Amino acid sequence: MTSLLIPPDTGALVHAGEKAPMETGNLAWTLRCVACALTVALILGVPTDTLAFPPAPHHLIYGTVRDQYGTPIMTDQAQIILVTPTGVQLMTTVVPGIGFDMNYQLEVPMDAGLTADPYEPNALVAGASFSMVVVIGQTTNVPIQMTGNLSQLGQPGQQNRIDLTLGVDSNGNGIPDAWELAYLAAIGSNASLSNLTANMRSPNGLALWQEFLAGYYPFDPIDTLSLQLLSVNGGIALLQFHAMTGRYYSIMGSSDLRSWSPVSFRIPAEGINGAIHSYYYSPDIRPMQVQTVQSAPGSRPTLAFSRSGNQITLSWPTNSTGFTLVSAPALNSTAWQAVAGTPSIVAGKYSLTSTATGSGQFYRLSATPAFHYFRLVLQ
Repeated sequence: MTSLLIPPDTGALVHAGEKAPMETGNLAWTLRCVACALTVALILGVPTDTLAFPPAPHHLIYGTVRDQYGTPIMTDQAQIILVTPTGVQLMTTVVPGIGFDMNYQLEVPMDAGLTADPYEPNALVAGASFSMVVVIGQTTNVPIQMTGNLSQLGQPGQQNRIDLTLGVDSNGNGIPDAWELAYLAAIGSNASLSNLTANMRSPNGLALWQEFLAGYYPFDPIDTLSLQLLSVNGGIALLQFHAMTGRYYSIMGSSDLRSWSPVSFRIPAEGINGAIHSYYYSPDIRPMQVQTVQSAPGSRPTLAFSRSGNQITLSWPTNSTGFTLVSAPALNSTAWQAVAGTPSIVAGKYSLTSTATGSGQFYRLSATPAFHYFRLVLQ
């Protein structure tokens, strides 16, 4: 598949289908260096099969650690430990608010697997089996997601999201018993845990797993995940929602209820010169007001892409609002369509992944008409 990236309203084209020319000089230098290393090893009498070389790019594991009531862990005293059957242990700690929709990340050193020994004792290879535990104080917790079979490590240079939920899940529906018992008490039900399923609906229409992640039950069952429009002044909307501890919230806007784009906002409580936000991290339970921000006239965000197999990931800066990612099979097409899916935030940029269809496809950011509809996204 050949892709073309076009900054909005400009004639600058970036072609994504061409291969970069090989730098033969650097390649020759690399080969000479490898030959030198082998020669030195032989002179010193070191068998070449014992050389632990080379390392591979780190693999990143990240996600959210939640307690048995669904609240993201807020203490930096919690340790996440990765353990392999061979005894390798890697450790990191919870860092509340470390990044969008996560409170921990663990870099796993990876070995290329070209020699018998890893380049360092804790280096792992792709496909290695592992489990994870969460240690808080003197208590070692086995997360629900780690019960049963071991997980398999991904490829070097890639990343994998693994959310970790503490507690006991006796009915195997992925929701801790402690939360389910509190939920049943909140709605005045004497139902058995064995009767609860993750997709069972709560009184306000959400599935139980959605209620667990949203956090309103059992702490604040009166409020729900909803967005209220308080006022509109000069095209700027004042919105309000109820935020729960440790959750991340973002705003999406649409002019037709079909195509949705990320909306940047200010927080009135921070003053008129407050920062522009693409998401909000709530440190506690509180009512929250945000004020939408319009893009400055003439601002032109840059669209970037990466490709893995038939998956194309496109990204653009989070400080650019009012744009929708669209695609078409031809550059001169009159039928540009919004790319399906809701952009997520990765490394400070909006990101959306599209599947290659085998035919040529073009992408660009299209200026979005004034928003008439808004929705709240809980991450």
